[in-house]
Amino acid sequence: MRLFFYNLLTILFGFFLSTLLSTILSQTGDWSILAASILVATIELINKNKYKKKPLIIGLVLTI
Repeated sequence: MRLFFYNLLTILFGFFLSTLLSTILSQTGDWSILAASILVATIELINKNKYKKKPLIIGLVLTI
């Protein structure tokens, strides 16, 4: 039950953070492309580190 609340809090914080960043960075139109590329690169690096180890089912499918 504690893990459920932790995951829920993490998801809600992610939505809050994404809304906050998109609102702040879109205030100036000059930096929108640069800010978007930095955000995408950061998110991709986080996802790469988080999903570095493949689940067992994906490993089995890739070996076929």
